Amino acid sequence: MAHATARQREKLRSAILQHLAAHPLVADTTAGIVGNWLPAHGFEYALEHIDSVLDALVEARVLRRHRLPDGNFLYAASVDR
Repeated sequence: MAHATARQREKLRSAILQHLAAHPLVADTTAGIVGNWLPAHGFEYALEHIDSVLDALVEARVLRRHRLPDGNFLYAASVDR
């Protein structure tokens, strides 16, 4: 099960990076990333892993995170990339 989870997280990470490469100025919330950045099929597990994947990308300085007034976060490509 841990191997499947690691594969799912890597697939999710890869899809996010592909979207950033195609749209370098994009910014979105977690819900927007799941709903708009990912393909419509094959990512049914995304909600289970999205927070940990986004946290890892922020920690690696691939993404930056900004807290919005409603408490959600806005994610965008890091200027350090």
